[in-house]
Amino acid sequence: MKFLIGWHQYSAVLDTGCEASILSQQLYNELKLNAVESFELPTQNLVLVEEFSRKAHKVRKKYS
Repeated sequence: MKFLIGWHQYSAVLDTGCEASILSQQLYNELKLNAVESFELPTQNLVLVEEFSRKAHKVRKKYS
C-alpha cells in the first residue's frame, strides 16, 4: 500500500488485526519532524522475529 504524508510518499503493509505497529527509526524520526501525531505505547524487553529469515532481534526499550 502506498500513502502520502505531506508531500512524501511511503509504502507500507497494512495489517488491520495487529496489536502494534513497527517502523524503522528513520521513518519514525521523519514523521516526527513532519509533526505527524501518533499514539505511542511504552515497549521494552521484546523479541522481534523477521518474517522470512526468522532472525531474532532483542529490543530492550523503544527508541524515541
